[in-house]
Amino acid sequence: MATALSYTPCNPVIMNVLTVPKVKMMRTEPVMSSAKTRRKTPFRTVSDQVCTVSGTVQQEIKPGRSLSLIASVVAACLVLIGCAAQSPAAGNTDATINDRDWINNPEKYYPPVKYITAVGVGDTIDAAETDALDKLARRFRVMLTSNETHRDRYSSSTGSDSALNDWQHNISLRTTVNLSTQEQLLNAEIVQRATDEPGRAYALGVIERLPTARLYAEQMRLQSELANSRYQAALKLPADRKLLRLAYLRSAAEAAESYFALSHAHDLLLGVTGRGGITAAEEPDLAAIRAAYNELRSEISVQMNWLGEESPLIQNTMSRIATEMGMAVVDKEQAADLRLDTDYVLRFRPVNRYGVIMADWLLTIKVKSGSDNRQVATITYNGQDGSSTEAGATLQAERRIMSLLDEKFADDLMKALYNNEAR
Repeated sequence: MATALSYTPCNPVIMNVLTVPKVKMMRTEPVMSSAKTRRKTPFRTVSDQVCTVSGTVQQEIKPGRSLSLIASVVAACLVLIGCAAQSPAAGNTDATINDRDWINNPEKYYPPVKYITAVGVGDTIDAAETDALDKLARRFRVMLTSNETHRDRYSSSTGSDSALNDWQHNISLRTTVNLSTQEQLLNAEIVQRATDEPGRAYALGVIERLPTARLYAEQMRLQSELANSRYQAALKLPADRKLLRLAYLRSAAEAAESYFALSHAHDLLLGVTGRGGITAAEEPDLAAIRAAYNELRSEISVQMNWLGEESPLIQNTMSRIATEMGMAVVDKEQAADLRLDTDYVLRFRPVNRYGVIMADWLLTIKVKSGSDNRQVATITYNGQDGSSTEAGATLQAERRIMSLLDEKFADDLMKALYNNEAR
């Protein structure tokens, strides 16, 4: 049975660090060994420089120097004792000489009940550290995405298994992945580094479970407060403020999704199911938030006006995404809650020396209120693509735009509405 960790949320305690004063040693004459008898050291680390004690040539003890010599011997013994006591336990930053245990068996020094570990390898120490953090991120991501408990809890919080297939669930998945990228991996650190004789570098990355869980608990509280405040603000808006209410509910849903992703990470770190100090009353009601959001977006109609160069592929992609978001796409003659005026510009450059025609493209989407034609936001995408013909370059550009729209347009539209309507 796995041992579970627990903690009581509290303010972090800063512990005093005892430092051992340096001992000033008397100069000694090193004994130079021959190249044939000198022992090769398979690992070189920073601690090797500290824990190397040269032999000394015996000298005659002269009157008045006995105390100095004794002090030297005692100091040398202290250094030897200090070197013998070193081990790659938590707190050290470098492996001891000839010690590759932490490379092959990091759990020996960092037990899984308290740590998540990963050993990185590279041509340099920097490369090894990057590799260790990448492996740590991948391991944490697998833990987060493969756990059945998270999916079961998410399903129960939404009130329907079919909700797992909804496009909104991508928010939770993206948050989960973001939590396990090297850039956003909380509390990861490199605790060991070493280089072997051929020059191969190694680094050990760890995440300490308990303090990291505390960090996730802090983020959970922030996301919970954000989700609840945005949801309550949406409920208080008048019925004719559909776009602003939609933006508030979208923001509340995103914060609630993030809360549950953080909660899952928190529980995996501790090996228990909990709320990180958050009460059941404080936990966001994801089912209610999503239900309100889904109901409102189905009431919103959108009209699409094409102002630029003709591109059925891009036009059909935008209509499809709006439909998938639950909005009703209407004709130009009909009244709509939302208008999307889209301007598509494509410009070709002369053939370059490689025989390629580059096409610069710009897609500008003006988001307007349907009731008064007031512009509330502008979304732009731009880039360049090339081919041996203009037709080929046009197709490459359209495919690139379609991919960007699929990836970003739904989120960009909701964020644009919130940022502008909420002012």
